[in-house]
Formats: sequence, structure tokens, C-alpha cells
Amino acid sequence: MGYFLLVIALIFLTFATLGLMTSFGIAHKKLKLDCDILEYSFPWHEPEYEKKVKDWIKNIPLNYIKINSPYFYKLNALEIKNSDLDKWIILLHGVTLNHKAMLDFSYMYCRMGYNQIIWDSRSHGRSEGKNISYGYYEKYDLKAVVDYLREKYGKNINIGMHGVSMGSGILLSYACGVRDDCNFYIADCSYSNFKQQAFDVVKRKLKMPDFIITAVMFFAQLLIRLIFGYDIKRIDISGRIHRMENPVLFMNCRDDDYINPDMTNELFDKCGSKVKEVIWFDEGGHGGAFPKNRDDYITGVKEFLSKIEF
Repeated sequence: MGYFLLVIALIFLTFATLGLMTSFGIAHKKLKLDCDILEYSFPWHEPEYEKKVKDWIKNIPLNYIKINSPYFYKLNALEIKNSDLDKWIILLHGVTLNHKAMLDFSYMYCRMGYNQIIWDSRSHGRSEGKNISYGYYEKYDLKAVVDYLREKYGKNINIGMHGVSMGSGILLSYACGVRDDCNFYIADCSYSNFKQQAFDVVKRKLKMPDFIITAVMFFAQLLIRLIFGYDIKRIDISGRIHRMENPVLFMNCRDDDYINPDMTNELFDKCGSKVKEVIWFDEGGHGGAFPKNRDDYITGVKEFLSKIEF
């Protein structure tokens, strides 16, 4: 009997330890080191295009601002005033990255004539915040960014959002969980349900049967609630996206090997917006749709914005 209890205790301890490691791996990922804006290397882009973006950066005023989060920390953001138009794009980066990862998108929108705000999301770049919550808290940080724009430039300004990976998960969480008050949303390779996404990632890393991953995730979910204060089960965009009404453009690559492309189909099918589109690219992997298919990507964005008369 004593031996049996010892085995049970060891199994419990093993799962709890793996769960603890997983919880920190989810909420405390190793972030990319910050660097000078002109030293940033854009992944996958050819040198000629990167030079165009950096030459553009050298010749525009970069206004760094601090926005107060409702959770009592400061959000770092780059405000690029490109024209007198009352049209703004909020750009949202992926996990472990920072605002510099969206500068090539900013260049695209700048050439279209729009103003932009590019933020460092909670616990990324130079923003404060103790952990990453994949939209659970960030959606209210995003509300603070929208409020900042409306308070500074007018309540009736036009705002669009464009996010990649975690950034698209955050903007969709905002639109279907806080308020759907922007003119449009572009979600590039978003997850539909973060608990399922975390399960898929842990399974790829541990390479163990589903019942073991389920046990590990049970402890991880519990410890994230106890240590970091949020429930990954509630980061369920697919269960709320039917509430959305404003236009949405989904984009993804068929060879995405990090977030299952089926999640994009799920979001598109369940989205309640009357104007919704999805653009697929054959290659680019995860988050690489723009650099790998730049001309087609830009054309797709322009056609969508023209269709909704933004």
C-alpha cells in the first residue's frame, strides 16, 4: 500500500512539475532583446526592401508615448502622424516581439496615407506588466490605446486594427469581448481558442500521448490562475466572435506550422460580421504571410479597405 501511494505521489509530483514549467513557459516567455530601431532586422525580407523601410524610418518623426493601462502600468507606443486624415491604424505584434516587428506594416500603411500607433503589448518591449496573457488583460490595454486616440484626435476619428499572431488574438478579443467600435479589423494567423493552442504547442514540445498532455495542462491552467491571475480557458475567441459586427479580414498561410490554419477557418465561419473575408497564401509559415507574399498581401489589404470605403 505504501509503495502504491509513493508511485501515485511521484506521478502527481511529475505532472505538477511539468505543469509549473509549462505555466511559466506560457506566461513568461523569453522575449526578443530590444535594440535601436535602425538596427532591427526584419525577418524574411530581402535587403533591398529592408533598406527602403529603414530609409523611410530615418525621414519620419517618431513620437514615443506612454499610455496608462487600466492595470496601473505604462504601455509604450510609437505614434506616427503621417497625414491630416482622421484615419488611424493600430498595429499589434506577436508574442516575444515588440513594436519594431510591425514597422514594415507601418510602412505599407504610411504609403496609403494613414496614421498609425504601434504598441509594445503588456510585458513586451518597453511596456510594463509582469506577464503575458494573450488577450485576457491586453484587450483592456487596447481599449486604453483606442481611448487615447479618441481623446487626443476626436471621438469621431476612424480607427482600424491590424495584428499578427498574438496581436490578432488580442484585437479579436477586444472586438468581441470589450467593444466593437473600430471601422475594421485585420487578423493575420490568429488562434481561435488559446487553451487549445497551448495544448497543441505543449504536445509538439513534449511529444507525449494526449492523456499526459491533458494532465500537464490541467496543472498548468490551475497554476496560471493561481500565480498569474488569469484563466486560459476564458481566452476563447471562437465562442464570442459571433458578437462582432464590423468588417473583418482574416489572413493566413496554408503551411502555418505553429497555429493550426483550421483555427482561421473556424473564426471566419463563426464571425458575425456582415462584411468578412479570408485571404489564404500557399506559403509563409507562421506570421510570414506579408514578407513571403508582399505584393499580394498589400493588394489584398487595399482591396479590402476599398470595399469597406475606409
